[in-house]
Amino acid sequence: MNYGPNQIQQGLNAKLYTETEGFSAGAKDAEKAMKAAEAAYQKELGIYKPTLLERLKALFRSA
Repeated sequence: MNYGPNQIQQGLNAKLYTETEGFSAGAKDAEKAMKAAEAAYQKELGIYKPTLLERLKALFRSA
């Protein structure tokens, strides 16, 4: 059977979606640790800019 480019792309997208459905618990922990390490490194260099959520938390924590 001859498939066109649209059918092939749909098949590839469906395969990719099912293979990357979500993060495992270990992947979530690793992602969180990586973000924390990156923030710590940027703070060490003096180039860290906190996110809006972090700034709001700090604002309400100090008030």
